Amino acid sequence: MLKKIKENNTTHIIALWIIILFSILRITYLFVNERNGFHSDELWSYGYANSFYNPYIYEIRGDNRVDHLTTQNIGEWISGETLNDYIVVNEGEEFRFDSVIDNKRGDNSPALYELLLHFVCSFFPDVFSWWFGFSIQLVFLVLTLLILYDTAKKLLSDDDSRVGEWGAVSCCLLYSCSIGFTNTFLFIRMYGMLTFFCLCLVRVSFAFIKYSVLSYKGIIKSTIAVFCVTLLGGYTHFYYFIFAFFYTAFFCVTLVWKRWKEAITFGLLQVMAVALYFFAYPDAWVMLTTYRESSKPAASGLLYIWDIRLAYTFLFRGTLGIVFDFNRVVFGPLFVAGIFFLLVLFMFGYVFRHEKWVKSIIRKAKEWMHRHNIVDIAPYIGLCGTILIYPVFVAKFSNFRSMGDVADRYLMSLFPCASILIASVLYRILVSAYNHVVVLLSILTYVFLITLGIINHSSYLFSEMNTKELEDICYKRDVVALMPADWELTWLAGPLRLSNEVYAFSYNVELNPEDGIRQYFEQVPDTDGKSFVLLVSKDVFADENTEFHEDGSIDMLVTGDLLHGIPRMMEKDWLNLFSQGLSGENALKYVKTVNTFLGKMDVFRFCLP
Repeated sequence: MLKKIKENNTTHIIALWIIILFSILRITYLFVNERNGFHSDELWSYGYANSFYNPYIYEIRGDNRVDHLTTQNIGEWISGETLNDYIVVNEGEEFRFDSVIDNKRGDNSPALYELLLHFVCSFFPDVFSWWFGFSIQLVFLVLTLLILYDTAKKLLSDDDSRVGEWGAVSCCLLYSCSIGFTNTFLFIRMYGMLTFFCLCLVRVSFAFIKYSVLSYKGIIKSTIAVFCVTLLGGYTHFYYFIFAFFYTAFFCVTLVWKRWKEAITFGLLQVMAVALYFFAYPDAWVMLTTYRESSKPAASGLLYIWDIRLAYTFLFRGTLGIVFDFNRVVFGPLFVAGIFFLLVLFMFGYVFRHEKWVKSIIRKAKEWMHRHNIVDIAPYIGLCGTILIYPVFVAKFSNFRSMGDVADRYLMSLFPCASILIASVLYRILVSAYNHVVVLLSILTYVFLITLGIINHSSYLFSEMNTKELEDICYKRDVVALMPADWELTWLAGPLRLSNEVYAFSYNVELNPEDGIRQYFEQVPDTDGKSFVLLVSKDVFADENTEFHEDGSIDMLVTGDLLHGIPRMMEKDWLNLFSQGLSGENALKYVKTVNTFLGKMDVFRFCLP
């Protein structure tokens, strides 16, 4: 059967496009029917892209774009239109890419994704839709699968192009059904685009050694390809440079033993491309050297080890669908168990050394090693080294502990790379095995991994939230929102953008809620029958691992951080103020509790008799 498939020149192309179509339909179904909430960073994407020279709705920044200077829209009544204007392109501000670039100067990543998002939104002024950002994700979903297919095909082709083509199809199938793939393209941020450019680098490196690149035309083509990928990848996110550094280092070190000229040339091209990047984009150096509070190195010592272990936990889950908690593993016994497993495997091979299928595997392995030299496996070494080292380095700059499940965003560029390695091993075993048991085991492994990826719950569905319900409650109403922190007004811009008037203040700002209520009645002369919705963020970043103390402080057992000065009883004090201090005990009525990105929010209705 495999022979018939190899002889068919078009079946693999049809299979590839069926996989792409299935992936689009599956991701779209999840986006439309299963997703109940959105991350604050997704609102920030829209804010950076569409807010006209106003990157942060909760504060005004100075010329250095770094220090928190002046609070805005906190502790005062603002219209819902103000929140809406932050995330939409207003009439007359279409295609103002200068505003997008200026907004991103205070952020920790470049502006390419937001420029593209602004471009799409500019065709729909004064309209907000999550589909604008999701449409970009679908485009890069298709591009990523196409470049993954092309890369895997070149790596697997050898002397038989049909083997490479079907191996590449199996790689795309494995990746498109993984939980990492689902998370990458459900999350409306730049990480899908970043994944695409990281794969482009792998593809460019393979072409570099596969063809005669040291000819005049080869050098020109390679230079253009490396420069374009590096500039576009770097302008998507700085984590591209981490990926590119480790991949290039392992690739060139492997290559230098046999073809040192190509190794030096490729390394120099990368260095020149990075130099050109910083020359063309000087703001990047300021972003890299000036950390905001959220971008400081996460921790050191034991906490850093925890971050590394969490990174590998996310890598396993995103690639294989297996939740292997490295934080609960003692690596000493695990290492001993691994050595024991290898010894058992060796003894197993020795006992069955005369079996035909064992001889076939050994012979195929010897033939493959003889047919390949160190140059042909340089991309594999680059991928393996990057997958192993990249999480260790990224964990130093990203606090995996406090971000929870959504911290896998920093590893999304590794998921297709790991799929290439896994599919390569499985498919080579499948096509070279003459034993029915080996073929069956390979197929069952494929089915098992694909099933795990499909049935696993995506971190970005936020199924426990009900953002739409909160939008409906606040639709065309006046709203008072009590928030844990100023930045959470960014997320509230989504559900409260269709409200009438909004008064927001946070726990970390010394504002008396009574002042806000008095402002409300002063600006609305006719107070008879007036009402508003009161939103109180009840459990501030709380989960089952959070411990509350009598003094009001909170121990985040997951993060190891202490959040001081957030009194849990403050909600009760504020409710007493609303219900008794202004207009009587019956003025405040509890409606319900809604799960949101900001935690559980108690909803009350304040109504004057």
